[in-house]
Amino acid sequence: MSKRHHKHGKHAKPAPMVRVNLEAKYADHPRFYVGYGSNHNVVQMQARCKDAMPVCAGMMPDTLLVFSGVLTVEHVAGESTPVSVWHVSPRDIAALDRYEGYPRLYGKKTTHVTVRGERVECFYYTLNKPYHESPSSPYYYATVAEGYDDWGFDHAPLRAAQERARKAAAARPPERQTCAFCGDHGDERTMTQLGRRTWLCGHCSGYYADESLWPSQTSKNTRS
Repeated sequence: MSKRHHKHGKHAKPAPMVRVNLEAKYADHPRFYVGYGSNHNVVQMQARCKDAMPVCAGMMPDTLLVFSGVLTVEHVAGESTPVSVWHVSPRDIAALDRYEGYPRLYGKKTTHVTVRGERVECFYYTLNKPYHESPSSPYYYATVAEGYDDWGFDHAPLRAAQERARKAAAARPPERQTCAFCGDHGDERTMTQLGRRTWLCGHCSGYYADESLWPSQTSKNTRS
């Protein structure tokens, strides 16, 4: 074996890992996070964000819950969205950025809430445009609904968002999508949307609906 081959071949030392100083990276970042979708779910949130502490529940004014396979919120005067407030660490913020696909898939905004009589700055994520309304998968909806129960929220805003998405999808000219599992193409109205760009055909969604694989696949597409 030549010296060059030995140096750059299978015995070459791996490049050293570069550790990011999260405390420094997020030094000026708000430490209160506002969840409105799957991150209402206490079990899921605390599994993802090891240091996260639930703080309080409330309503975010002038926002409307919108489904585009996953959830986002839009500015609509007079509407309001049930939210959960969490205190998070720098490593939690990094985990949330990864989970939300920030900044490619979701952007980040700030708002203020009152926590124990003090007005504090919070951050939350919103889906980047363009997107269109479309209903969520049963798994994602159930995850969010479980979070609503965790915080004692009425399910009415969630049901209303899903129904608006169904109507919007039905009124929109159908697009052809590709099944993420089998690769078949089909009318999106006959398919199940797992995430913003992830679809299952009728056969695969029926097959995986009762399988343990379903949560592991869709967990990559549950957001906010």
